Amino acid sequence: MPSFEEDANQAILDILNPSKTKRLVMAGPGTGKTFLFRKLLEQSRARNADAKHLVVTFIRALKHDLEQDLQGLGNVYTFHGYCNALLKRIPPLRGGLTSKFQVYPKLPLLVAFDWVRLTGTQVQAYKKAEDFVRLMQKAVENSDTQFYLERTTHYEAVGLDEMVYRSYLALNAAPQFIEQYDDILVDEYQDFNRLEVLLLDLLSTRSPILIAGDDDQALYDVMRGASWEYIRALWEGTEYENFTLPFCRRCPRVILEAFHDVLGEAQRLRHLGGRVGKAYEYYPPDKDEDSKKHPHITFIQTSVQRKNVNLFAEIIEHVALSMPRAYVREAAQKGFPAMLVIGSRHYLRDVSEYLKGRGHRVETREESEVSDRKFEKIDAIQLLRETPDSNLAWRVALEAYSPTFFTRDPASFIKHNDILRVLPKNFVGRVRRDVERFNEPEQAAPANDPNKPVIRLTSFQGAKGLSAQYVVIAGLHNGVMPGDPARLKDAEICKFLVALTRTRKQCYVLTTRNFGGIPQRTSLFADWIKADRKKIITNVDRAYVDKYIRGEK
Repeated sequence: MPSFEEDANQAILDILNPSKTKRLVMAGPGTGKTFLFRKLLEQSRARNADAKHLVVTFIRALKHDLEQDLQGLGNVYTFHGYCNALLKRIPPLRGGLTSKFQVYPKLPLLVAFDWVRLTGTQVQAYKKAEDFVRLMQKAVENSDTQFYLERTTHYEAVGLDEMVYRSYLALNAAPQFIEQYDDILVDEYQDFNRLEVLLLDLLSTRSPILIAGDDDQALYDVMRGASWEYIRALWEGTEYENFTLPFCRRCPRVILEAFHDVLGEAQRLRHLGGRVGKAYEYYPPDKDEDSKKHPHITFIQTSVQRKNVNLFAEIIEHVALSMPRAYVREAAQKGFPAMLVIGSRHYLRDVSEYLKGRGHRVETREESEVSDRKFEKIDAIQLLRETPDSNLAWRVALEAYSPTFFTRDPASFIKHNDILRVLPKNFVGRVRRDVERFNEPEQAAPANDPNKPVIRLTSFQGAKGLSAQYVVIAGLHNGVMPGDPARLKDAEICKFLVALTRTRKQCYVLTTRNFGGIPQRTSLFADWIKADRKKIITNVDRAYVDKYIRGEK
């Protein structure tokens, strides 16, 4: 009978010896995609020392991890980074841009303000900015996207999605500029939107490609137009040869069991229709010891949670300080946080303030929409420090300062090829004095103590690509996760599964009966996990924390 090791090795060997040049690997959290990538690149380099490889992912955190783990075997990019490099490297792809173009994430908002001011339409600029981005993410070409590209060319700048949009339009029109690689490796395909999928299709016309992903981890449907339907369509089609990585080498047994509890209940309730059926199994050779030490998910319910009775933060601090030092050192050596706290902002804000005030090493990570709703003076000052004479910087200054002369006749400045030349001298002087007076706030670097745990706080979406020894899901309530139990969304189920599977050793779930004076109900997801997987502690109040956590008498 084959051993776990033999089965795991055979899964890798099958992928390394395909019958097609296009491969699709369905791989759940912690199943060894990076290890697979390294093996594939090593195999290719052994055949040809000069082999050229491209590795693409969506998440910046994964790009960093891949660069470290692949050790120079391939060029690793986020999708945005790759397209930026393309536009810099190949002049015909840039259209009217020069090689000196700036990358400015808030550019869609600026173009939206241009559109509002030039057309006189009564629409909120941030809504128009979202429209511009959604059109590009869907690869739409119309009068709106034409206006957008004309304005960004005028500002000699590109937005994040625009880099991909310009690259796709140019390569689709002139495929002779598509670069050739010995292998293209794509990670987290379920997070790609239509535009990115179309561009990958173009790239794969000249190079072998391996796509890895997992429809259980699709989190960016609302935020950036991604869809699990793209990876499901590849799996159901015939163009790609299908493989799986069946074993989770990250999580202890109880997490895998809870994962399947949630999955089974979701499917019983007719959710996750169309999900790709795939193995996702516990791997004893790597996780047997951890599974014995951490056999349960610990659910803790407090009597109340608010800023001046911050029981969540005190519990999190206690858990962090009681973590074995060997766990803390291992996390520091391997470059992941010792503890990951996942939750909504209204829970994490007070937790963060408390932990920082107590001197802990706290990191935060947020995923946000493409544009804010307005420009602040700081936006203009930062740009003017980088490019003091650029149209982009002075146009942002006009929006941020909103002087009367501009609001009275915006077109004279928006359309001018050299905005600085037509600005009133007193306005220019005022802004430049602000720039001269501006001092970047100094931030103390956190002490690099391998024995002190790093605690990272993040949203459910921001947790993607991360893992930690201990994971704390803070505020798992109906109304938060899920937002409305009566209208449960498949994406919310995926968010909860992603949160669980960040766990390397131990998972905690914090709930409260009352948050800020409002009664709370524990999430239905907690009920989906079987009772024997859970250690439940209830009625945790101020007295309980003082006696059993603080150790006060």
